[in-house]
Amino acid sequence: MMSSEDPFPRAGNGDPAPEPLVLQAEWVLPISGPPLRWGCVRVRAGRIEAVEPGAPPRPEGDPHRLVLRKAVLMPGLINAHCHLELSQWNRPLADRPEFRNWVPEVVAFRRSPEYRPGEAVPAGLAESLRQGTVWIGDILPAALLALGPDGCGEVGRSPMLGSCPGVTSFLEIVAPLGRGTDEIAALVESHQRLCEARGWQPGLSPHAPYTIPLAVLEAIAEQSRRLRLPVAMHLGETAEERRLLQHGDGPLRVMLEQLSAFAPEQFPGGIDWSDYLARLSNVPRLLVIHGNHLDGATIRRLAAMGNATVIYCPRTHRRFHEAAYPMASYREAGIPVAVATDSRATAPDLSLWDELRAARDACPDLSPRELLEMVTVIPARALGVDHEIGTLEPGKRADLTAVAVSGEAEDPYAAVLQPTATVAQVWIAGQPAATPHQA
Repeated sequence: MMSSEDPFPRAGNGDPAPEPLVLQAEWVLPISGPPLRWGCVRVRAGRIEAVEPGAPPRPEGDPHRLVLRKAVLMPGLINAHCHLELSQWNRPLADRPEFRNWVPEVVAFRRSPEYRPGEAVPAGLAESLRQGTVWIGDILPAALLALGPDGCGEVGRSPMLGSCPGVTSFLEIVAPLGRGTDEIAALVESHQRLCEARGWQPGLSPHAPYTIPLAVLEAIAEQSRRLRLPVAMHLGETAEERRLLQHGDGPLRVMLEQLSAFAPEQFPGGIDWSDYLARLSNVPRLLVIHGNHLDGATIRRLAAMGNATVIYCPRTHRRFHEAAYPMASYREAGIPVAVATDSRATAPDLSLWDELRAARDACPDLSPRELLEMVTVIPARALGVDHEIGTLEPGKRADLTAVAVSGEAEDPYAAVLQPTATVAQVWIAGQPAATPHQA
């Protein structure tokens, strides 16, 4: 079942061709090609008609083009992993918390009066848009399905907000006590209806190995294969996760028992991450969320599968872990890595720019261009929307972000990552969609 509202609309064949919008910036970063000094992006009917080199604008100006001086024009950013329903998180963000203590805190927040997903989701979308983000891979808890299409707040077009970021909505399934195949199928069908009503793209998210027994994962993977839906799963998030799988004990078992969510028969021991990957080896697209502690053998297996992208959340990793992120191992194995924000329960905001700066600090071997690819073309491929967004190319949707930079920008890739850079304007389908915000 596909959405009846095409998230990438095109002008009808009988519609008159509108006048093009021509955007010229001091630098244009197509991502798919080299930077263009004083390049031009020509937009017609919400799509990129041409990406062209240019010349310095004439002093008298040109009424047919919008000139962005001291600015870099680039594809809108893509946040491959977020929990929008936690966008109103109001608990402290302590450094180095115990993961097994943090999870019950999230559970308690979701049960509190402060948890209002109908307000949090549109608030998170609006914040993301101001930060230059045009598409989000969001995790939607299955409990929110009961709220119906309007239960997550109004996220359509409005005079205040304009267009919203697109969403790949991953249905989060948490089933430490097991679920039947029919129950999984019913959840997926309900989620598809919600996505169709909202113009979202559906996906599936078996939460994590400590909440998804292998039998449940197999049922979810079957739905993914049948419906050609992407899968996002938290995997290797903590070292304790592997202990639970291999031995059936440890801190995560204690945590689940405290939450009345542990069944010994579901986690008998003798299991490893490779057993989970075996069930996910032929899903259409796999997003491995975090991957902080995957070992060399697991990484090699992941690379051999050929369907996976790892999603690195730098500030979340820094908050929970002292050990370095295994970026070099993923790069050596040829596994693409995207950068994402995670949620406001682990980071102070939804800024991909701050995530990129944190990634640069943690992984200094990454070049500015490689970093920007991690929030554009790589997550676009992971989410299956690279035919429409993620790079500036003729025929793609005109989802653009203009970043104001200070001084002479000799390297536009590096310039947009400076703390002084700001998001000047965002366009979705060629329409202005956001107000300026600190980048």
